[in-house]
Amino acid sequence: MYGVGIDLGTSFTAAATASAWALDMVPLAGQAIINPSVAYLDEKGALLTGEAADRLGLQDPSRAAREFKRRLGDPTPVILDGAPYSPTALMAALLRSVVDTVSEARGGPPDRIVLTHPAVWGPYRREQFAAIPHLAGLPRPQAEPGSVAGSDGPTVVTITEPVAAATYYCSTQPLPPDGLLAVYDLGGGTFDSAVVRNGRDGLEIIGTPEGIEWLGGADFDQAIVDHVDRQLGGAITALDPTDPGTASILATVHRDCMLAKEALSTREKAEITVPLPDAVRHVTVTRETFEQMITPPVETTIETFRRTLTAAGITLQDLTAVLLVGGSSQIPLVTQLLRDTLRRPIMINTHPKHAVALGAAMLSADARAERGIPAPRRLKPGAPATTAARTGAPLTAADGDSGAPSATGAGTAAGAYTAAAVDAGTAVDADAGTAVDAGTAVDAGAGTAVDAPAPKTRRGAKHRAQPPATSVRPVSGPAGRTPRAAVPPPARRRWSRLAIARVVVALVVVFGLLGIGIVFGNGAPSDRPQMSNATSGTDVPDGRPQTPNATPGTNAPSGRPQTPSATPGTNTPSGRPQTPSATPGTNTPSKRPMLKLEDVQVHKPSKLTTVRPAVVGTKHFVDRPPVFTSVPDPLTGAVLIPGASDDKRLTSPADYLVFDVARDATVYAAFDRRGAPEVDNWWPAWLNQQGFKRTDMIIPTNDKDQRHFVVFAKKVPAGRVTLGPNAATTVYSTGYITLVTARG
Repeated sequence: MYGVGIDLGTSFTAAATASAWALDMVPLAGQAIINPSVAYLDEKGALLTGEAADRLGLQDPSRAAREFKRRLGDPTPVILDGAPYSPTALMAALLRSVVDTVSEARGGPPDRIVLTHPAVWGPYRREQFAAIPHLAGLPRPQAEPGSVAGSDGPTVVTITEPVAAATYYCSTQPLPPDGLLAVYDLGGGTFDSAVVRNGRDGLEIIGTPEGIEWLGGADFDQAIVDHVDRQLGGAITALDPTDPGTASILATVHRDCMLAKEALSTREKAEITVPLPDAVRHVTVTRETFEQMITPPVETTIETFRRTLTAAGITLQDLTAVLLVGGSSQIPLVTQLLRDTLRRPIMINTHPKHAVALGAAMLSADARAERGIPAPRRLKPGAPATTAARTGAPLTAADGDSGAPSATGAGTAAGAYTAAAVDAGTAVDADAGTAVDAGTAVDAGAGTAVDAPAPKTRRGAKHRAQPPATSVRPVSGPAGRTPRAAVPPPARRRWSRLAIARVVVALVVVFGLLGIGIVFGNGAPSDRPQMSNATSGTDVPDGRPQTPNATPGTNAPSGRPQTPSATPGTNTPSGRPQTPSATPGTNTPSKRPMLKLEDVQVHKPSKLTTVRPAVVGTKHFVDRPPVFTSVPDPLTGAVLIPGASDDKRLTSPADYLVFDVARDATVYAAFDRRGAPEVDNWWPAWLNQQGFKRTDMIIPTNDKDQRHFVVFAKKVPAGRVTLGPNAATTVYSTGYITLVTARG
């Protein structure tokens, strides 16, 4: 009996097997451990996957499909030599090939299969992913933790990639009970970040994982392709798309750019060969140039990582370590920026491309897999710990490692890190960057390696009081867990009293600050910008933002923000520009030059059926006529691009939005967060690649859905501004609305 863990990645696929006595990676491409995630339709109509498909696809790209995991859930089929295939069907063919290879290598089919997917995926993507095993001839994944698989096939379970990677890490470097580990997963197509805790039922997700759907190694490859094209004066872009040889040239260039990206992790420069029709050209890319190209998106991942910690209700100091996973995490710039920004121990796995598959395989061999692996619980920030003691991991990956439990799960829980060197990774010193064994910690001040001390006893809402690290705790059950009764009742009572005291103090402080603001804020003029006012009115001087007022009336000067009026009324005059009025009114002219409607023109892409301007601040975005008066400072000249009402998806991933700006300006792109608080998770890669930065501005509306916009900005010269390609597809496929504004 054995279990298998499978990581169906965007660029590569990996598989590992685990049993009571061994944990091994399975070669999927001859002697190679990882297999390209490529599908190829041969002349007989059969789908080939992996290394063979990758090789044949270079010769005839029209029959090959790559990076189709990114399009999972997209109703638009992938065309292979004129035949349509859904991304789900292509992933099912890839999964079937992996299972057959593993079964042949092990002499029989597996008993349990654990599949991994990005933590940032929502319910729709997960539902599509759950259909893949059935299409591959396997049972559907278990819907409930306690469900039992049928007799016609192995048990199939799905888990998130950060949990799988953290499981493998904990097998060689056990987390203390209630220890917190942050996972930074930068793979080929997506970025994931999550915080996991060593809880009673194993690793559990704290807060809400965040990530970026369209950001990974594939986007870094494309950045190099664009750079090569610029160096050749646009020779790649100028290739004739109707020429049969163009597809082969593009496939070769993309392949060389990917190899150059990997080479730049260890070398200072790499050469790329471009076989143009008239001549073979060579372009040299240096590491410095490459790092300049990818610094904005990497910085974006770090910002997203910080938001993950905020969602989990923890600080950097609460983390035991930060674990890097994914092939793109090996780029030196990633480690450097994380080390300089976070100043926490950075654990670099020695096999970042294998960690997810190895962790999934370990979970497949765990005794819990027989009754279904529980889905990781997304606990609320600050939720109390649920366990007093736990062994380091359900299965060891290295024989003879005294710091890890046995394969059956028996053993004792260590209160501190073991000092033995392990093969899971190396810790990078937060200041000096010194590499040491993963079982040791680095003194941030002196930069010398020392044995990691036992974790300090923590109290409060996130950590319960723990016994001394030297004490031996009784272990019971197959997973090595101590019963809840083993936690002394006084410890729980102390935690409750302290938590209540903190809540009381916090409430006193909050209400005190509100009272001070009310007393001293009234009548105090301010220079802060005005917010939206949805109706007409006469303005009186007040620099503070105004918010809606549901009934007519006259507003006296106040330091507090006022709400936008839904009915006619008289508002205090303002020296700052106001948001568009839905009805005729009088606004104080802005001192800044404003872009008129003709200054920002939208060019309708071929596949878009609806491109109409609309206004921020109105209840019906699509039906209202455009009113270009003013918007919150510093935004002017708003243009809203709504999606079609019947279908948010476009039929072509190459669609893009184009804007003509009459003079040098700052272009703002905003995302509607209606019904999707995790909109940042869908932040498309093109926004990073084109240099947009997130601002602190939030544009509210008086819509009943409480929608608001998060704003991104970029300075551009006069001329044409292109958002995309894939900009429209990414935004529309999630149902969001893009607001584009500009300021001269």
